[in-house]
Amino acid sequence: MGSPGNLQYSKLRSYGMNEKIVTATCEPRVGADDDYFLIDNPVIVADPAADVTITVADGVEVGQQIFIATKSNSGSKTITISVTTHYTSTPETFTISTEGQSLLLMWDGERWGTMGGTATAI
Repeated sequence: MGSPGNLQYSKLRSYGMNEKIVTATCEPRVGADDDYFLIDNPVIVADPAADVTITVADGVEVGQQIFIATKSNSGSKTITISVTTHYTSTPETFTISTEGQSLLLMWDGERWGTMGGTATAI
């Protein structure tokens, strides 16, 4: 397990202190084998100029979480979240499009599971 400093940093990140604001297609960082961060930076979509695709790769640590949400979307663009390996299908695809919609995923060592949120599976 990581050092207490890593745990504290993970907690700070989970409270949005290091959120990643995206306005275009991206692949969020889901960790590396040696960084031990269980809670990745929240991915916040803010007023994208065009439709956005967020691709979530496989996690690295059991219990790892990733949170994706819309902060603002004045142009009503579609945000597609493609989860590479998911319980229900591989890949699993979700959409969010209105302010405040979200998706929370947790890695079990083999695949992502949906833990909460208001994203729509398609």
